[in-house]
Amino acid sequence: MNLLSVVASLIEGQFAQFYNQLMPMMIQILNNVPMTNMTQMTLRSRTIEAMGFMIEAVQEQKDTFKDSVSEIAKMLVSLLTSGLTNDDPQSLSIKETLTKIASFLKEDFHAYMPLLLNNLVNDAKLDIDIKLSSADDEKTESAASFTFKMKGLEGNQRLSMNTSALESKIAAFKLFNMISESMGTAFAPYVEPLLPIMVENINYTYSKGVRKAAMKTLNNMLTAVGEPQNVTLFMSLYNNFITMITKSLEREDLKELKTVLKHYWMMIKNLNDSNKHNKNYFTEEQLNTLGSHLNKVLTLVSNAKKNTLAALGNKNIEMDEEDEETFKETLAKISAASTYVMEISGQLVLNFKEAVANMVKSNFLNFFALNLNSYKQLSESELLDATCFFCDFVEYSYHTDVPMMTELNNKFLEIFNSTDSMDVKQTLSYGMGVFALYIPAANYSAALPNVTKALNSMISGAEAFSEDNVVATESALGALGKLIYTQRENSIITDAVVNTFLSHLPLTHEEEEAQKTHKLFFEQVLANNPNLMSEGTKANVMTAIAKIREAAVHNENDLSLVDEEGMVLLNKLQ
Repeated sequence: MNLLSVVASLIEGQFAQFYNQLMPMMIQILNNVPMTNMTQMTLRSRTIEAMGFMIEAVQEQKDTFKDSVSEIAKMLVSLLTSGLTNDDPQSLSIKETLTKIASFLKEDFHAYMPLLLNNLVNDAKLDIDIKLSSADDEKTESAASFTFKMKGLEGNQRLSMNTSALESKIAAFKLFNMISESMGTAFAPYVEPLLPIMVENINYTYSKGVRKAAMKTLNNMLTAVGEPQNVTLFMSLYNNFITMITKSLEREDLKELKTVLKHYWMMIKNLNDSNKHNKNYFTEEQLNTLGSHLNKVLTLVSNAKKNTLAALGNKNIEMDEEDEETFKETLAKISAASTYVMEISGQLVLNFKEAVANMVKSNFLNFFALNLNSYKQLSESELLDATCFFCDFVEYSYHTDVPMMTELNNKFLEIFNSTDSMDVKQTLSYGMGVFALYIPAANYSAALPNVTKALNSMISGAEAFSEDNVVATESALGALGKLIYTQRENSIITDAVVNTFLSHLPLTHEEEEAQKTHKLFFEQVLANNPNLMSEGTKANVMTAIAKIREAAVHNENDLSLVDEEGMVLLNKLQ
């Protein structure tokens, strides 16, 4: 059964040819194998799990297998409500398989949801019965416990809890997350009754797994209800998340802050990605309060790093290069919460543009600027956080401060010339392209030769278009395009350089980079930008447009290479 589950997962849609042969055998096992001992129950459990993986493998062929899957759903719901014991492994297997069936049936699963939800809600509300008592008291049979001595209390003490109930509770919340994610918008009818349970448990003390699953389910609920209801729902959770951040700050719990901020970022990103019209999901007051709290997170991260460095200094330990890298990674873990401050900042400037510039500048900029200046002491992840912060901040929100952008451009170039990391070079290339859009040519000219040389080193390298490097290379190409459009000096960016750029269009390996680059390219063609549309390049511009048009319909990576706005522009270039 385990092997069958693995095979179904690996071959996915190709499993359809075996479904009608194997699924009746699974049903036959359940109809004929009793459940009077653990061996039998385990076999049945593994069979039910295998059925779930088989159904998951054929979920793209709903019309073919819908009737079979519906019958299996009826059978499993009936079995689930037949009074299975707490130690029966079938119970969890049924719930997990029903989750896969929900993903398959979507809105057609509504008939089975009440019974499944009732079961999961009961598990979600289980009391784990934590008790502190004298070790001399009678021990509860269903509870796990340990004995210890506590100062101020006479005799040994016993701390006990119902671990079976806790396991069932954790499993229930994980399944809520899985079901809500797999059903998508079909989950909308269940948001209202389940919302209070999720909100109550995002603060659940005894299990990080419960807290994380509850927050993930809330994010799935935003998807389920869609706009504008998702904005109302999100705003109703504001005080809950501010409270969680505040309490974690009071405890100086950076791990929990990382978890909370990560899921809040996911929710904000969900709104940005899915909402076309309803984008105003924070009031000005809320944004300022959030900014202040996130500033405190960054201060806590800075202090934690300083304390760690001071503790190491007191030990007078000599470190070699390998030790230094290990220590940098330790500091990176301490800084993990700041990663999600950067991510939240990126989503805020993307959506609110100039309206949040002052808030972001006041609360976040100093932290990332200091990190950027001390880049040699940073781990790669911290360096990426700092560079990504400034890429987003300048591109979307704050691009009138020419001295700041010029300084950033020089710093990015300095770091580019000192690193071998392609991930870092990719972000630096992107950033230098962004700065080129907004720094006046008179201020940019001194840096132009070196920036052009840096980008060309990525584009012309022997392994530039290898599988490992092509995404970074395309980022450099996008940046080169920006230099051509806004900073071209014919002695540096010749027609040959422009034609090299054009020859690599379309970009086909990273969707967001491709969409941005192609859209900007169309805008420049329509504007008849002389930096692009010279006698020596016009023919290649037309060829590039034709190639992008073809790739927008057919490309080997199955990506959306031109977004809706880009298609409007492309259609004007008939």
